[in-house]
Amino acid sequence: MGKITENKTNINLLSSIKKKYPLLFEEFLKNILNTAVPDFTLLNVEKILSNIENFNLKNEYIPFLVNIASFSPFLTGIILKNTDYFLSYLFLDNNLENIKSKNNLLLDMKEFCKKINDLDKIKKYIRYFKQQEFLRIGAQDILHICPIETITYQLSELAEAFLQFTTEWLQKHIFKQVNLSDIIILGMGKLAGKDLNFSSDIDLVYLYSNVNERLKYVYINFFETLTKLISEITEDGFLFRVDLRLRPDGINGPIAMDVDNAIFYYENFGRTWERGVLLKATPVAGNIEKGKNFLNSLKSFIYRRSLDFKVAEEIFQMKQKINNSIKQSELSDNIKLGIGGIREIEFIMQAIQLIFGGKYIDIREKNCIKFFKII
Repeated sequence: MGKITENKTNINLLSSIKKKYPLLFEEFLKNILNTAVPDFTLLNVEKILSNIENFNLKNEYIPFLVNIASFSPFLTGIILKNTDYFLSYLFLDNNLENIKSKNNLLLDMKEFCKKINDLDKIKKYIRYFKQQEFLRIGAQDILHICPIETITYQLSELAEAFLQFTTEWLQKHIFKQVNLSDIIILGMGKLAGKDLNFSSDIDLVYLYSNVNERLKYVYINFFETLTKLISEITEDGFLFRVDLRLRPDGINGPIAMDVDNAIFYYENFGRTWERGVLLKATPVAGNIEKGKNFLNSLKSFIYRRSLDFKVAEEIFQMKQKINNSIKQSELSDNIKLGIGGIREIEFIMQAIQLIFGGKYIDIREKNCIKFFKII
């Protein structure tokens, strides 16, 4: 059991809690002392409690609340923005136990934003919605209610729901010339593999079809506005950082491309790294069926029927470049980029699939954890 430092600040914090919740004080104290850094936890708990106005705090909520305050300044910060609302959302209606899919989240989002027709207001509302869902999913993680696979799945489903919702909202309220059936948004990387974490970017590729030259720039503007709506930092934060560098021809290619042109590009000019990023590609918004057809048309580009040892050599050279950049940047101990880090694990998965995926269909799994269980 930890110990609270005896100083004036902590005495005042304890006094504040005891004054507001005399019947719950001993339970709060016991739980705070059981955390790794009681002083830090005490400060966060008192901040939350001092902000409560109408929420009916019950004894059984205390261990959960104290754990959140102990482990996550980020989630504590969300609660402090509207304490009564966020605590009600967290502890009532079984939200701590709820596992939400893209469809569940999309329905909730539409209900939450159903009266919003203004662009500035929709930015605020969808960011508020993100905060409540991050709080729910984050609490499930901290409190060990869900395994890590379920946490990353829900974060990925949330990102997909935002993409579908914002696509539909922009078309309805601003870009009425855009036909949603002609839009494809591909999720790449962690998003496609249902591997998103709380700080992940979302890697996207934008495509369109059946668009004449006159409307082409309307669609380009649509995708630019969509990207800004999702990634722009406002006083309420942002939804997700958007990375578009995995599109056809990378940063040299247009922000969005016609489907036929994209197929022509990959089949005639596609490089090994582009085969690699397409391994995980999945339609996440817009016309899902057209997205699947697009990826099916590229299967012979992505997967080779016979073992291609030239590709193995190219993969080795790519790995050498990564290692050299890590050495130069002094990131050898970095959990993401260093030796044995996340990026290296993903690279191993990608290399195995590029070399053997044409012959062994079972290893074409997009989720990293599931992939390593297969092999």
